[in-house]
Amino acid sequence: MGPRLALALALSLWCAATGPAAVITATWLGGAGDWTDPTHWDSNPLYPNNNAVEWNAIVPSGSVWVLPPPSVISVTGLSLRTPATLELLPGSNLGIRNPVIEGSVYVFDAQLRVTGPSIVNSGPLTLDGPGAVLKWEPPAGLAIPNLTGGGTITATNGAAIRFTTGGAPIQRIELDDMTYEDSWPSRLDSDFNDTVMGYSFAYRSTGGTATFGGNLLNLGSVRGVGNIFRVNGNLDSSGNLNLNGSDLQIGQDMNMNGVPDECDISGSSVRIGGDLNVNGIPDECEINGSTVEVGGSLNNTAGGSLRFTDSQVQVGGDLNNGGVFEANNSAVNIFGQLRIDASGIFSVGVGAEAHAGGIVYSDGKLRFGGSIGAAVGVGGTLRSDVEIDIGQLGSLEGQGTLAAPRVTNSGQVKPGVWASAIGIDPRYFAPLGTSSLSQHAAVGTLTIEGDYFQTDVGVLEIELGDLEFDQLVITGTAYLDGTVTIRLLPTANIPAGMVFDFLSADAVIGTFAVEDVPLDGEGQPLFAISYGPSGVSATALQDIQGAAIPEPCTLALLALGLLALRRRARRRA
Repeated sequence: MGPRLALALALSLWCAATGPAAVITATWLGGAGDWTDPTHWDSNPLYPNNNAVEWNAIVPSGSVWVLPPPSVISVTGLSLRTPATLELLPGSNLGIRNPVIEGSVYVFDAQLRVTGPSIVNSGPLTLDGPGAVLKWEPPAGLAIPNLTGGGTITATNGAAIRFTTGGAPIQRIELDDMTYEDSWPSRLDSDFNDTVMGYSFAYRSTGGTATFGGNLLNLGSVRGVGNIFRVNGNLDSSGNLNLNGSDLQIGQDMNMNGVPDECDISGSSVRIGGDLNVNGIPDECEINGSTVEVGGSLNNTAGGSLRFTDSQVQVGGDLNNGGVFEANNSAVNIFGQLRIDASGIFSVGVGAEAHAGGIVYSDGKLRFGGSIGAAVGVGGTLRSDVEIDIGQLGSLEGQGTLAAPRVTNSGQVKPGVWASAIGIDPRYFAPLGTSSLSQHAAVGTLTIEGDYFQTDVGVLEIELGDLEFDQLVITGTAYLDGTVTIRLLPTANIPAGMVFDFLSADAVIGTFAVEDVPLDGEGQPLFAISYGPSGVSATALQDIQGAAIPEPCTLALLALGLLALRRRARRRA
């Protein structure tokens, strides 16, 4: 009988005597030469060729523990503790039930298989090469397997990390207190029904691929450049999400849940099979130079913010906006209805165009093009196949084009320039180099391609200077009622008899029920409103040398004054 056969027989007899619950600890003693030599270990019996050997725990004590091919080791006990360096050479295969990685662990072009409920990694774990695979297959019946420890797992040069159920009925995996880093074309895959990236989990990837077979809950930080990021189920993000120049594919819904949420998806392709829900409080997402396709509805709630620049946006369902939705130099195509709630701002900026296939209803603000300090500028365009309804709490402001069969105004229409960057009325801000607030010229032309219908509660606000003034251009018929409010710019220097044609249309039917014009010191009107078959004008009744503009010390005081003025005008109505 040869020595290897005798050793194998001894191992078989020992296994039969001890049973599966026996504990064998093999501690690496170091030394030169073939690591399979039993003299390197403090536990016997050992199977010299190390094929299908099962140990309870392996505790390498040397500075480097090398596992050469074609070695196959299965560790089925409590843990693998590696205070030094573990190196798996190409073709080797190490299976561990519960690894506790305490030191520098280096896996090169080999497989590290984990079959236990957890991985505890407090040191760096590096996979390098196309054959390097960390495969985690927790056993059936496990409640929630997890990965913790505060260390870093790095995959480079085509390595892969795969979290898989292996056919076992495990529904959820939790990743927390951990950092994952990779570089192209490495990958992180999970086929669990639910993968949770905990608050202290950080995903950093450059040119890698991440695939999640079920739902992904991101409570931590996901940052990447040039990635393929796929979630077959829902993506719920309450953490940071920054994937620039990436291909982001969500099979079902994408939920931005805020508290807090940093989102920057620029230069990317984003495809969402279901709804995009921006739930705010607070939540802001910058999407520049990207293509965004939402198969369902886009719901941007109060507190949410979506800002698109140089992008293409397509929404297969409705766009319901209660927060800030801003498009600059972008195209927005909405196949369903567009609704702006009372708290919402829907901004179509310079060079942008939006199209709505369904009902457009606004209790919030519709804004068009321009910027602070620009008396003349190019606005955006909103096209609707059906009527646009500005609600009593809503407003339509800015310069640009609103194209619809009919625009109904039960709120406010204010032609001119608006400022999306700072979110305040551009007519009231502190000029550069000053500390006081003053009015600022923000005139412009708003074009409505279609009919304009102003109800008895609607307001049209027009600002007049001398050579600059607001204009409302209507290509269809203007049906007038409600209030027209004339305001003077601080630069106004107007001679008596000067005429301002502030509204033009193919035909004008009706008149404004309330003409709210500035008064002189004796309470006499400074302007007379005239109606013609195709326009409305304001004529100066006396010389006007500038406007008396209040200079409150704060924007809040100014807002109170404007509110009082509005109430007085409505009482006069």
